[in-house]
Amino acid sequence: MAQFAPILVLATYRTNQDALAAKLDAGGVVPVPRIFHLPPFLGELKETITPLAEEKGIELRLVSRNIWVHTDPALLKSIVQNFLSNAIRYTDSGGIVVGVRRLGTHVRIDVFDTGSGIPSHQ
Repeated sequence: MAQFAPILVLATYRTNQDALAAKLDAGGVVPVPRIFHLPPFLGELKETITPLAEEKGIELRLVSRNIWVHTDPALLKSIVQNFLSNAIRYTDSGGIVVGVRRLGTHVRIDVFDTGSGIPSHQ
């Protein structure tokens, strides 16, 4: 039987994920996990967000692996899309890389960018 990696999403900076965590804790959002193939999922997300990056002249790259995961795709999309939107917003030149790697039994998705980051007062 194949094994599927749970998702561990990490970011270089904080976003409004605290609000999502609060909704999850309060029961306002109920995760519906399922098993799905991560590369096509991230590829579709990249296609959706690439026009915003291109408008700013920012290169968006995806470095993925052939991994199947068990998580809620809608919540994962919301989280990664938020990271990418912030990366585009705070990057004036250069690029953004979405990287995927296995960490033991988990998968880590990183969003790296050449931007200045979100100001600490936000």
